[in-house]
Amino acid sequence: MMRRSMPRLGLTFLTALALTAFAACSSDGGEAGDDGASSAPPAESGQTDASGIPAPGGAVQNPAVMQEQIAVMNELQSINQQLVTIRDQAFQNPDLQSQEKALRDQVQAAMVAINPDLPQIEVRFEEAQVEFAAAQQAGDVEAGQTLMGELQTLQGTLQQLQGQALEQEDVAASVEMFREGLLAEMREVDARSDSLISRAEALNEQLQAALPAGMGGAGAEEGGER
Repeated sequence: MMRRSMPRLGLTFLTALALTAFAACSSDGGEAGDDGASSAPPAESGQTDASGIPAPGGAVQNPAVMQEQIAVMNELQSINQQLVTIRDQAFQNPDLQSQEKALRDQVQAAMVAINPDLPQIEVRFEEAQVEFAAAQQAGDVEAGQTLMGELQTLQGTLQQLQGQALEQEDVAASVEMFREGLLAEMREVDARSDSLISRAEALNEQLQAALPAGMGGAGAEEGGER
């Protein structure tokens, strides 16, 4: 079940470390050792083939291009797994754990200041997840679809509040300080951390450039709708 509050990866790799690939696999952080994967119901926003490569409208991709993209995705996944392992080892540092908790508390307080109803929203978010799981188990499709829509709305609200909180000057400064501390600790754990991050960013850009127009690829960028 996806937990509320600050996603660890969303904080950890914010700014220079914020990779789309990380964001895609992280809607929550929880304890050190979590892989950040979300089990919340996904939005029905497109289809993918067995390889996970977007195929909007059932478009057929060139087999050679598809194989190249699969190779890039596999490498990116491998690097991400290595970085998550390094991150988890870095979080064995008690000082870093304390810094993260302080940052989470700061962001939470900023979110509450923006919307005092945040605690109730979070409680309902967790309740809806439990209800969604029960509907799935009972085979109640109609209730499941209703709860899925509610979960997506609630999640969107929480993400928007979090984004507004992270834009505040004092919070942004704390995030940057934490990011720098984490990266320094990751370097202590594995000297390859910087090169792994750089390679992951390059691979992610390569995948983004290969996306069709309208999905964040080169066509969309040329059209100014990034």
